[in-house]
Amino acid sequence: MAGGKLTPRQKMINMMYLVLTAMLALNVSKDILKALQEIDDSMVATVNNVEKGNELLYSVLESEAAEKDKAKEWNQRAQALRPQAQQAYDLIETVKDSLISKSGGRDEDGSLKGADNRDVPAGILINGPETGGQAKAKEIREKLEAYKDFLLQNIDDATLQTEIEEMFNFEAIKADGEDTPRQWEERKFAELPLAGIIPFLTDLQAKVRRAESDALEYFSRSIDAKSIKVTDVKAIVMPKSTFVAQGDEYEAQVFLAAYDDTQNPEFTLNGEAIPAENINSGIATIKIPASGIGVTEFSGEILLPGSDSAEVFTGAFTVAPPTAVISPTAMNVLYRQVKNPLEISVPGVQPSQLVVSGPGLSGSNGNYVADITRVSGTEVTISVGVKEEDGSTRSVGSKKFRIKGLPRAEAQIYRTSDSGPYSASAINNAEIQAAYPNFAFDLSLQVTAFELIVPGQPPFRISGNKMTQAARQAISSARPGSTIIVRNVEAKITSNGQSVLNVSPLTLDLN
Repeated sequence: MAGGKLTPRQKMINMMYLVLTAMLALNVSKDILKALQEIDDSMVATVNNVEKGNELLYSVLESEAAEKDKAKEWNQRAQALRPQAQQAYDLIETVKDSLISKSGGRDEDGSLKGADNRDVPAGILINGPETGGQAKAKEIREKLEAYKDFLLQNIDDATLQTEIEEMFNFEAIKADGEDTPRQWEERKFAELPLAGIIPFLTDLQAKVRRAESDALEYFSRSIDAKSIKVTDVKAIVMPKSTFVAQGDEYEAQVFLAAYDDTQNPEFTLNGEAIPAENINSGIATIKIPASGIGVTEFSGEILLPGSDSAEVFTGAFTVAPPTAVISPTAMNVLYRQVKNPLEISVPGVQPSQLVVSGPGLSGSNGNYVADITRVSGTEVTISVGVKEEDGSTRSVGSKKFRIKGLPRAEAQIYRTSDSGPYSASAINNAEIQAAYPNFAFDLSLQVTAFELIVPGQPPFRISGNKMTQAARQAISSARPGSTIIVRNVEAKITSNGQSVLNVSPLTLDLN
């Protein structure tokens, strides 16, 4: 009774009514009965004021309907509401008049002659026809329930619907110490004197008018709900990109965004509602985790209050891994006879938009290979450009690389260049190998020929990577402490078959 859209004065009156009616089960004094009469008089004045406001709202809706087609539907609802509210109000007024009349009427000063009468209210409100009563309380409840249903069917506002449900709640309630729930009629009217019942019936009339007022205000708001109202504007700068390379230009759109700071639209992002704390003055701040590498697309909707359809927005952004560019300026080298891998990127630009060129260069999307084996000279230049939307290519830079041959490989036996000493048998059964120790490229070499020097013997020229029979005999007949030399080693790179001649010799001590 003290909730809802009430003025402080009305809340005070209702609270006083609750306190005083709770005392009516006692043998109350005439002073209390008179106080209840004064409360009722004040509540009647409040109801009359609400009625005047409602009539003004009806007039406004009729005027709007005469000028706007979109207002006709809401005016029709208002005209259907008027008899519903009036019938509920009149029923309660009729019951009040009957109660007062059959209890002796009023004195000249307007006070109730039967203020403490309990029998007449019981007969009119509680008792049914079978006992000579009229059961008007049940009739009032049924009429108000129908009125509530009408309101709920014509109002599509969750908050207002909840208020109406609470305003007209007629559920049976079990009081403390009672075994069975008491019906609304019995809880509100049983065993109360006339002076306590009349203010309660007036309060029901106030609820009827208050709900009528809420509905009319809702109908009025709904006329322009689909129209975008503007209360303020804000300057917006929308850049094409916040990353600008040196030599390029910054590009942005600058415009005024109009918004209504009295109400925020409903925002959704990728199907989920944007939290209210991220919405201010009709503008929502969206936050999307950059969890994957590449292009991330998003979409959402903006629904204006009362609108049937939402405005859709879409967007996309490119996610790149955090990188630090560290360039060893003295080591910008490309090697012949191998495929030199290159990762090329431009911050803020998708790899697919890069245009990379240079001698012996191949690859795409940021990953490239430079094979400069057949490139003459001592330097090569790699150039990078970016494809523009109009199809042109914008240069973003270039870099020179020095060309070098492969470093010297080393001959090995048993995967080592250690000189030993080794037994004659160990040398005879070993393969001659070649490798690039501590080189940036993992290059596998296969020995194809070598020359063997055994003291006291002519040089042996051997094809392949194993000792011949004659070489084994010479090694076996050499004296312990002799030094055997493997030189002029030839090899090939197993991945591409290219020949490698720059191989250091291997010395082996015989034990």
